[in-house]
Amino acid sequence: MFVPIGDSPNPERFTPYVTWGIIAVNIAIFVFINIPLSSRPVDAATPLLVEYVKMLMEQGIPETHIRMVLSRISLNDLLLFHYGFKPAAPNAISLFASLFLHGSFLHLLGNMLFLYIYGDNAEHQLGRMKFLLLYMAAGVIATLSFAVFTGDSLIPLVGASGAISGILGYYFLMFPKNQVKIFILLFPIFMHVVRIPARIVLGIYVVIDNLLPVLAQTGGNVAHGAHLGGFFAGLAVAALGESRWHMAFLQYSVAIGRFLGLKPERRSPQALTFREKMENAIASADGRQLVSLAGDAGMRDFQELEAETILEAARILKQRGFLEPANRLVKLTLATHRKSPLLPELYYQLGQIRLQQGFDTAAYQHLLTALDLHPQPDTEKKIRQLLQTIRI
Repeated sequence: MFVPIGDSPNPERFTPYVTWGIIAVNIAIFVFINIPLSSRPVDAATPLLVEYVKMLMEQGIPETHIRMVLSRISLNDLLLFHYGFKPAAPNAISLFASLFLHGSFLHLLGNMLFLYIYGDNAEHQLGRMKFLLLYMAAGVIATLSFAVFTGDSLIPLVGASGAISGILGYYFLMFPKNQVKIFILLFPIFMHVVRIPARIVLGIYVVIDNLLPVLAQTGGNVAHGAHLGGFFAGLAVAALGESRWHMAFLQYSVAIGRFLGLKPERRSPQALTFREKMENAIASADGRQLVSLAGDAGMRDFQELEAETILEAARILKQRGFLEPANRLVKLTLATHRKSPLLPELYYQLGQIRLQQGFDTAAYQHLLTALDLHPQPDTEKKIRQLLQTIRI
């Protein structure tokens, strides 16, 4: 048995209220609605029962087995059928209601465990409202993906796994250095907790647990299509934010622009170039001018500058407390100067900026990336000292 029980590092001095709130709502619905209705029988005159029988017949279930199912059916079964999302009878209510319904205690437990493990880092990085929006949007996309895979079916989809898969996709890109604690029980031979890189754990979840069953068409009762749709929705959100894959995307955009012969707009002879404006602002340590330049500049402008120049501008902004413009400068530099020998220093600066902004886990990722790039001994010493200040 292999069970994930936690991850590290986690944000300090941060309470994931939205994550806990979602977990509480799901548990409350199961305890106060699903469980009580599970013990209540169904009246044979209930109109919804006809649709339920039709769904069973469409699955090719023998009549004798259908009669057995009907003898044991409860109001909870009809509730899940009514509010679960059915591709053949879609509606807006079931599109959202299905995200908060679960078919069994183990179904609920597994989903809430994954949300508990991965949700806090994602909520801290995104912010509470954006995290909630990602959760709901990924759930909707996952549900619609389920409809694509199943076609005109009356089999309902219930569960939060599609929405949670969106959080896992976001986590996969944004926390490449995190580790997941796995409890391994091979009783009575082996019982231990091991740490495995998060990307390996989530890679197994995507490829082995979901993609391969879809390709082999052995899904059973698990909505693999929904899981994949939610996961890739989370990947897409992360790819638009601060991730190394986003840096690569920007880098390739620059290369394509060069290939197509795109050049910076011509300036009048009297106008200062971006390089001149940046150098003047750095010479005078004019933080507000640097903020303006960081906001207006694009990747073409940054190609005109040396990485050392932009790095110095980022240092000034950081010292003046303009952390978000400094963050943007460093990220654009990483996208446009991928072969610069200053890459370790750039990731070190990015780690410092994110740490000052309160994003401890994001800072941890960037600092470890800087170490992977083999920085100079003095920079390496500073990075390791800074890492010691982050609780893991």
